[in-house]
Amino acid sequence: MNKRDRDNTRFLISADLTALAAWIDQATNEDIKYALELTNTVRSEIEIHEMDLQDEIEDFTEAKLLIDRIKNV
Repeated sequence: MNKRDRDNTRFLISADLTALAAWIDQATNEDIKYALELTNTVRSEIEIHEMDLQDEIEDFTEAKLLIDRIKNV
């Protein structure tokens, strides 16, 4: 994804309802298709990142000790 794609994705994610409605009113079918492709790409990137994070965590010993210590306070 290039800078233009990221800027457009940022707009789609952060636009309020008024701005998004104004964009939709002037958007062509190609614009909407492009926006859907961007959101699907970002969703896939997030899912991959989430799987990577889950794979990195293997030992929960310290977390369990901290939880037990908090419960016993």
